[in-house]
Amino acid sequence: MTAPYHPTISHTGPHRANSQIPFWPTAIGLLLALNPLSSAQTRSGIESAQELPEQRVEVSALQDLVAGPRVQLDRPQLIPWGERNAATALTRVPGVNSLRDDGDARFVVIRGIDPAYNAVTINGAAVAAGSPDTRTARLDGLELEGFEQIELTKVLMPDEPADAVGGAINFSSPSAFDYRDAYTEIGLDGLYDGASGDAGAGGYFRHGQISGSQNTGLFLSGSHRLQPRRVLAVESDPYVSRDGGFLPADEINFDSFDGETERWGGAFNWEQQLPQRGTLYLRGSYNAFNDTLWRQRASFEFEDALEADSLFASETGFRYQDDASDDEDDVGVTRQLRQRDTRNHLQLWALGGDLEMGEWQVDFALNYSAATEDEDSTDFAYEWDDVPDGLTMRLPTRQLPRFAEDAGIFSSSAGRFELDDIQEEIRRSDEDNLTTWLNLAQEFTGKSPLQRIKFGARFQAKQKENEVEVIEFSEGPPEFETLRTSPESLTHPLVPLPSVARDSLSSFRAARNAFTGERELGESVAGDFRSDEDIFAAYAMADWVWSNSTLTTGLRWEDTDFLSRSQSFDESTGTSSPVTVGRSVSRILPGIHFHRRSQDTLHSTAAWEWRAAYTQTLGRPGFEETKAGLFIEDDEIEAGNPTLLPLAAHNFDVSAAYERPEWGRFEVALFHKEIRDFIYALRRLTDFDADGELDELREFVNGPTARVSGVELAYQHTLWGEPRAAHRVDFNASATWADSEATYLAATQADLERELPFAGQADRLFRADLDWFAGRWQARLTFQHRSGYLDEIGEGTEDFRVLPRQQLDAAVVFRASRSWSVFARVENITREPFRAIWTGSERVAEWEDIDLSGSFGVVWSQ
Repeated sequence: MTAPYHPTISHTGPHRANSQIPFWPTAIGLLLALNPLSSAQTRSGIESAQELPEQRVEVSALQDLVAGPRVQLDRPQLIPWGERNAATALTRVPGVNSLRDDGDARFVVIRGIDPAYNAVTINGAAVAAGSPDTRTARLDGLELEGFEQIELTKVLMPDEPADAVGGAINFSSPSAFDYRDAYTEIGLDGLYDGASGDAGAGGYFRHGQISGSQNTGLFLSGSHRLQPRRVLAVESDPYVSRDGGFLPADEINFDSFDGETERWGGAFNWEQQLPQRGTLYLRGSYNAFNDTLWRQRASFEFEDALEADSLFASETGFRYQDDASDDEDDVGVTRQLRQRDTRNHLQLWALGGDLEMGEWQVDFALNYSAATEDEDSTDFAYEWDDVPDGLTMRLPTRQLPRFAEDAGIFSSSAGRFELDDIQEEIRRSDEDNLTTWLNLAQEFTGKSPLQRIKFGARFQAKQKENEVEVIEFSEGPPEFETLRTSPESLTHPLVPLPSVARDSLSSFRAARNAFTGERELGESVAGDFRSDEDIFAAYAMADWVWSNSTLTTGLRWEDTDFLSRSQSFDESTGTSSPVTVGRSVSRILPGIHFHRRSQDTLHSTAAWEWRAAYTQTLGRPGFEETKAGLFIEDDEIEAGNPTLLPLAAHNFDVSAAYERPEWGRFEVALFHKEIRDFIYALRRLTDFDADGELDELREFVNGPTARVSGVELAYQHTLWGEPRAAHRVDFNASATWADSEATYLAATQADLERELPFAGQADRLFRADLDWFAGRWQARLTFQHRSGYLDEIGEGTEDFRVLPRQQLDAAVVFRASRSWSVFARVENITREPFRAIWTGSERVAEWEDIDLSGSFGVVWSQ
């Protein structure tokens, strides 16, 4: 049962305590409406709320420090509205942009920094990442029902791990002591995917119980959800200029994705309060999902046609004219079917406590986190043996590539496609993470400005292991030689080619022994690696207080020992050799924070709040980036770089907030990051074999310098009615302007160094929420805008750039009684797609259909 809500101000002062300003919650607050909010459902608060049952529909009101350094999303802000994805929830915070994959928001970019440099923790313990290509955990893999709060920290304190150049995202477990003696909540919801027209379903439970003379608390939660999805997409490699138009340099793919995701989540939190001594706890959480995805792909390869001059360009597109002098096809047309099953499992266990030992406060913990990601995929590829003349494609600027309606080549039968190959890939990635810490703090009383000292140590041991196995089948029974289609196959609307029947996969598996398979040594051997990383950190800090001002100073030392084991593989000789490389890096990281809160002398009900900070943080390179060994394939070489240095950042932050009841709340935050040794992939030519022939080497390197600067704004106001009334209209808005620049090294002597923005950083973010309250009803309309951003650095002028995007969402909640509520939520009402272009040609690089989706459900709590 929801209680009176008390937004709090998170101080950097002596106790880092929360001084409360009494507000009644109003709606989840718009856009970034997220600031340091403490858990609101205390037992005493719940009891007082029973006198005002109509207030239970309100979830948050004017909130503090939306644009500030530390922002909190409490569960009452998310669940009543049907919010399930942490990545999309965090986009309410100024300066946060979500990144999508296969249609789902999976990671977030904070202040223009790559998600790999965000720290994701549960109750302060590092969360293991199952994926081999990033250090950060997937946010869409954490079920929100198992947590009470999401805290986003943009400015780190000295007692917090420093590997969060972008920000730190912490998930907090629910506590039985935040509720009444016995608390139970059950929810059921339905999920709708507009692209497929299919519906899914889910449910969850939460139960808290206090026993043992009110000193023992146990909280349990569990959830299960099945969600369908369908996505249409177009992907293209870069283009080349010719004859006044543009031609595809290599490949254009038309994809149709169809699948479903099944998720499970569970958590428990056992706490024992010690009389006048503190609390001991044992916590655990488990999250898992199975993702089944079918992909039908129509692939057009133009590289040979480009070399043979059989593509004729115009301003609007191109036409293919085959060279009749030979029997070779210059254009390759392939129809592919892929089934991918991904299984991701994440568990975290924690044993620890917070104790009072005389004048000292002590907190300690032993945490273990393990993540596993298994991915099995099977690919069928059928190639059109004789592509006729007259293949015509339109390539309009920033629009979808389309085949001319009169091309007449797609009416051919499926029998024209012959089996090219069948490929199986099995990948397994494991990460184990053991973290332990000990912190000691002492507070002082008296007239001295020194109010608190704190110091501690932290140790983290991480092990990452990745295994890949690829087998290719090229010959088999005659019935597999030509493409077989079926009515249930998903056809892309832009390319009406016949699709591969889904049951071809089951038929292949039944007849697998009749096929001739060959292990792909390059991908199988070069993809395997193991990395071990040990991190030891120690810090000391102090809080100084003068009147309404607080100064926190501190130093943090972090030492990293790293060891990588992998294989070098040369495809030309088929030989491999083991490689082991280790390194050690130490950094001293200072931090200074200032905070002041004062009353407006002209208006007794108005208040100012100021913050300023200088900190240093670091970003450790990813495990794939640092794996030892080479993969040599013809004239191409792929190399990890185990000698990469951690990214180092100097961070400057200033923020201010002014609140006056009749005007609302205004907030502004300025930030600037000076970065050195940033990491990116560089392609360059090298005479690797000293044979006089140049090879293309792709490796990861440290860039010289970079910077990120920006301003975040937020405004909150009650447009109609009183701020805490049951009938009113609230308006919340926020905006972010950011700018970044990084120096990228030249690939060859003939190239110049390039000054480009950071990948993933949108220059402008805007969000506005309009919340309507009418007794037991409340509704919200949300508008979001994201400007375009650089996503991938290409060669020359052909960079991969994502175009601007807008989204309109709506939600409604009805509280039927004290125990029952229902909700409905609709996302992307305008059906805005994801679009990206190659900057030199302004032609489409990627287009992804993101259709309308929704959820609806009922919640019972007692």
